[in-house]
Amino acid sequence: MLSTDTGARRDYQRSPYVGSASSEDVYFPMGKIDRRYHPKEQVIGLSLGNNSKAYPFAELSRTHGQLRDGFSNRDILIRFDAENRTGAVFDVDGEEMPSTISYWFAWQAFHPDTEVYTVP
Repeated sequence: MLSTDTGARRDYQRSPYVGSASSEDVYFPMGKIDRRYHPKEQVIGLSLGNNSKAYPFAELSRTHGQLRDGFSNRDILIRFDAENRTGAVFDVDGEEMPSTISYWFAWQAFHPDTEVYTVP
């Protein structure tokens, strides 16, 4: 068990991040924030070579939990679980591909030229 006797003046019984996910504020300096989505909108991020694409949860929640997409000359399958707010990316052989779930502001900060999936 971890000790709460850290020397810091802090109540470890309460989360210091209450309201953080709904706030548009970020805790560190950012350049330009792309306002197409709330900064704390969660996305599944995928990078292949020099290309990147974000799949915002707001868009994925408008699907039936699965969608096929083409990205970087590859066919992919996104599985999204709206209830548990998670998802994964698979190739045509059903193998899971490396992807990242992050906040929109963080993804676009590291991938400013990212493509963004939108429901047609």
